[in-house]
Amino acid sequence: LGMDTVKRAYAFNYAPVATSRKDLNAPFELCTDGSVVLETVKYGEDGGIVLRFYEAMGSTSSALLKASGREIVQCNILEDEVALMGFEKAEITFSPFEIKTIKIK
Repeated sequence: LGMDTVKRAYAFNYAPVATSRKDLNAPFELCTDGSVVLETVKYGEDGGIVLRFYEAMGSTSSALLKASGREIVQCNILEDEVALMGFEKAEITFSPFEIKTIKIK
């Protein structure tokens, strides 16, 4: 089993959402070594964009999150802000199977 299995499972279970808008710009960019999955993207209860990640392969991993002109904040599962991770970019490290919630403000 590899990361390809995780990707195929998502493709099977979740259909892509089509949009006709051509002027959409991604508010963030994620660079990862491959085992980090972005599970949720949603508007936060108190504003901002909430991202929920998990490490899928049972190993230590990392991801670089870039969000131009925005603060990147670590949150708990209830979206309470825990720590400022950086401005415009943050390195996120994961333990095996760890889940993390991040808010972009």
